Amino acid sequence: TPTETIGTSTGEISRFGQSISLSSDGNIFAVGTDRFNSNGGPETGQTQVWERSGTSWSEKKKIQSADIAANDAFGISNAISGDGKTLLVGASKDDDNASGAGAAFVFTA
Repeated sequence: TPTETIGTSTGEISRFGQSISLSSDGNIFAVGTDRFNSNGGPETGQTQVWERSGTSWSEKKKIQSADIAANDAFGISNAISGDGKTLLVGASKDDDNASGAGAAFVFTA
């Protein structure tokens, strides 16, 4: 039985929770929503970063690709470093270099 439900997406079929990763101390996690629709178009994707303080979780940041485009699937995969300060996010359908070539993006705190 879960102790808490954290976050949900308001977008239909946005696939909140497609990817998740947790820092080694368990206080920061990232969750991908690869089919999130944004101003960049359908299924651009996004990743949210959450942090725990005591017994409460709060959303710290919503991250999207700087070159956001439709169908990028940003957030289909992610990994967070042990200290929670570096985040790697995959966009399997990013097509900046070739159609559907994919990309990985690194973010640091």
